[in-house]
Amino acid sequence: MLGRVTAWAKRAGHVFTVNESFGRGYPDADLLLDGRLIAVEVKSARVIKDDRISPMTLGTYNGYFLEPDSKKLRRGTRCYNDYKEHWIISVVYKWNPGGTTLDMVEIRDICVGEKWQFARRTSGSGDTANIGGITSLDRLRKLESEFKSNKEFEDYWRDYSMKHPRRGHMRL
Repeated sequence: MLGRVTAWAKRAGHVFTVNESFGRGYPDADLLLDGRLIAVEVKSARVIKDDRISPMTLGTYNGYFLEPDSKKLRRGTRCYNDYKEHWIISVVYKWNPGGTTLDMVEIRDICVGEKWQFARRTSGSGDTANIGGITSLDRLRKLESEFKSNKEFEDYWRDYSMKHPRRGHMRL
């Protein structure tokens, strides 16, 4: 997937480097694009029926997101606010369990945009502190977010975190 981003950047004439993540954590990769440090996450969603896709979780609304200037990322070397932008690369696939190994997964779409453009105003899962993603393939393709800007998105989810604390992350 990051190879496609690399190819896009080269075609567009951008100066960039990609550094993959240290195992599990945020982000999956760093992209240095024309002097801007960008966090890149790769997410997937399964086509459920017609326009409906499985919800993606877009990362935590606690921890590093709630404390954006604290060096909690990249083994304590970066903070959320070190990144000028936060991108999502989503792979939307159709699952065919009856197919041969090569035919079990059909890639239906790949969408790229900023994290706030993929987000909804509901959590991504019931037992973890994750931001929920769009569940309509048409809306995902058009990047029709429930938010008008990154600021509105971040303000909403930071407030949500205070009202819905998870696993001892409540701030006093």
